[in-house]
Formats: sequence, C-alpha cells, structure tokens
Amino acid sequence: MSSLISARNITKRFGNFTAVDGISFDVEKGQVVGFLGPNGAGKTTTIKMIYTAFPPDEGELRVFDMDTRTHQRAIKERLGVVIQSDIVEETGTCLENLRLYATYFGVPWHKTRDTAIKLLKTFDLADWAHRSIRSLSGGMKRRISIAKGLISNPELLLLDEPTIGLDPQARQFMWEVVRQIQDEGRTILLTTHYMDEAERLCDFIFVVDHGNIISQGTPSELIAKHLLPNVIEIESEIANLPQLKKLGERQDIQLVMRPHRSTVFAKDGEAMMRQLYSELGTGVEMRLRPANLEDVFLHLTGRDIRNE
Repeated sequence: MSSLISARNITKRFGNFTAVDGISFDVEKGQVVGFLGPNGAGKTTTIKMIYTAFPPDEGELRVFDMDTRTHQRAIKERLGVVIQSDIVEETGTCLENLRLYATYFGVPWHKTRDTAIKLLKTFDLADWAHRSIRSLSGGMKRRISIAKGLISNPELLLLDEPTIGLDPQARQFMWEVVRQIQDEGRTILLTTHYMDEAERLCDFIFVVDHGNIISQGTPSELIAKHLLPNVIEIESEIANLPQLKKLGERQDIQLVMRPHRSTVFAKDGEAMMRQLYSELGTGVEMRLRPANLEDVFLHLTGRDIRNE
C-alpha cells in the first residue's frame, strides 16, 4: 500500500490558539481511516488542511505525494469533500444540483450525467431526480451532499461528520454506502462523534485531543491497548457503595466511579460479577458487556462535558 496522505509535524494556529500541534500520520490507499476527538480537538482543521483550504503553518503535508502548499488545484481535482454543514443549493432539482456542482470541476455535463444518475440510484434518490431540493428532508439533503462529494469520481473522499443529524435508519444506509465506496477501491478519511460508527467502519483510527494525536490503531488494538476486555456497569448511588471504593485499590481491575453509575473493567468479567454480587449484594443492578471504542474514547479524553 502507498500513502495517499502523509503529514509530518504539521501545525496550525489561529492567533494564540494552536488548533493542530505538530502531528504526524499516514493514510494508506484503500483504507477507511477515522479521526476521533472531542469538539475543538483539531479534527476539522486537519481535514481542511488536507483539502487545501489553508496550509499548515509548520511541517509538511502531502496528498497524492504533492505538497498542499504548492499543488492545491491538482490535489482538489482528485479528492471529494463533504463538510459538516450541508452544501445543497435550495433552488433547482436534485439532478440540477449535481450538474451545478460538476461544473466546479470543469467537466462537461455529458461526461458526468451518467455518474450523477448512478449516484442518485446509489443514495436511493432516483425517484427524486427531477423534484425540488426544497422538498427533501434533512437526511435526503445529507445524501445529496455526499453524492456531490463523489460526482468527480475522486480517489480520496473526506467526510466530516457524515451522519450527523440522521436517524438510525439513515445512518445504517450511509454505513452501507461507505462500505460500497471502499469496495470500489477508494480511500476514505472521516471524522465522527459516533463511536459505534467508527468501530464498524474504520480500518484504522487516530484519537486526537488538544491538537495532538494521543493514540492510534485499529479499533480492536485501541481497546486492547487501553482497557481490560470486560465491562461491568453498576447502577447505584456511590455513597452506598464503600465496598466498591475499596475494590478500586486493586491492581487487576480498572474502576471509574460516577454518580448513579460506576464501571469496572476486568479481565474475567463473569468471575468479577460473582465477586461484586458477593460484596455488594444482589440488590445492586449490574450489566456485563465487552469493552468498546466509546469506553476507550472516554478513557483517553475524559468524561466531563466541554464547552468548546
């Protein structure tokens, strides 16, 4: 595999604020790669540097082995971009919307019309091709936005929060589309706040916070690297569980205590459940499940809400 994106110590500042702080990473051809992080972590800024919206202040960023500072046009011709806010013109039909966007790439409509019709079929919008954009639901407009990102037949697709605001059915549909795009040999870089989405779709993940990459690996590697494999969720008041506080002194478990819910990470989940029932009593509600990527995310970035 060859790297479609190669970043070496890239930094981006806005005044006194450092949005991206000297990060290095590679994105390999044919992968679905995720950038995960809290609001303000630097994900969208990194995406914008990749599609040459602005250059890094320091370091080197290459896309298709071209410097993003000097080859903006050549890079843009080979990638598709879907940003968080929908970029759908409110006038005209779905097909006219795709036609308008195709002109941005300087490609004659007769060469992209078949692609546009195929994309409408892919996104289950063929019956809406000649209907007004204004008649679409929010989820349908989101699908049109992603279709726009594919109209130029890009080698690399950048998706910034692709399923934000979609209902569960629409999210599942979009996951299938992402898999189909990857099966066609394209490379996808996405940001998302949905950990289940990242765990299902991504071959490799970078976890970012405060402008830095704080961990990286496949979803299973990240879970194994940071947490014990079994999770026991305990529903109860912290004040009524002094035994649990004492349990937290042990070296063979990981304990997170929060109001109304505590979490125990253990190697042997069933054995730990039996011990907890013995020490806490059977009246305490507990649930056993495997550790997941959301657990890793909270472990690495914290559980407090941020106002950023």
